[in-house]
Amino acid sequence: GPLTIVVPRRIGGHVGLRLPSHPVARSLLSHCGFPLATPSASQSRSAEPTTAQQVKEVLDGQISLILDGGPAREGRPSAVVRVDGDSVEIRRPGSVPNAELIEAARPSILFVCTGNTCRSPMAAGFCQLAVADAHKGGGLPYRVLSAGTNALEGRSADKLALEAMREVNIDISRHRTRSLTPTLIDSADWIFTMTRAHRDSILSVMPTCADRVQLLSNRSEDIPDPASNSVELYRRVRDKIATCLRDVVRLVGGSGV
Repeated sequence: GPLTIVVPRRIGGHVGLRLPSHPVARSLLSHCGFPLATPSASQSRSAEPTTAQQVKEVLDGQISLILDGGPAREGRPSAVVRVDGDSVEIRRPGSVPNAELIEAARPSILFVCTGNTCRSPMAAGFCQLAVADAHKGGGLPYRVLSAGTNALEGRSADKLALEAMREVNIDISRHRTRSLTPTLIDSADWIFTMTRAHRDSILSVMPTCADRVQLLSNRSEDIPDPASNSVELYRRVRDKIATCLRDVVRLVGGSGV
């Protein structure tokens, strides 16, 4: 889409990367079979052209061909973001809102269970508290999410899960269930599953994310589903999740938390 990401080159300097959404540009790239290195269609201090005719007026005689895909959809140039290590800087505002760019730049931690009503929201609740404590006054640098492999959208957390978490002063009453999707998986930097079956189901759909998916327990133990009428079982699962989260925070902490 309308986003240019500027990153350092290994040989020095910087390069801007684009992955266009326009069907004409994508068709051209697919026929090339290799990345294209392209200059800007504008000249210094001139307005950004948004039609083929404007490009011709600016660069007539300097280029041999114009591939006309119609007017720029947004009527504005792409947003330009410079990324260098952990630093993200918006160099030029564009059609993608700045707030959306900043939100997308935040690394995300995703917890996965089955129905997304107890185990994964409890894990997310503990993790949000840990991250907030580590960055008091500076906002949350990480997004903490949860989802279920077989979840119905928009349900509240299980009542006994709510009760068990309130006992440790963590409120998950605002949680609403979310179904696990390829988009969620693709956008997550760390994915922690409650059981091996959850991990296997993710890898069966997206095997390329194997380096980002692991069991919440570093002892390779499944965290059982507490679905029952016993709050005591929820407490045991809660406490096990809390113990596992200490290792998660240490792991993610090595990346800046």
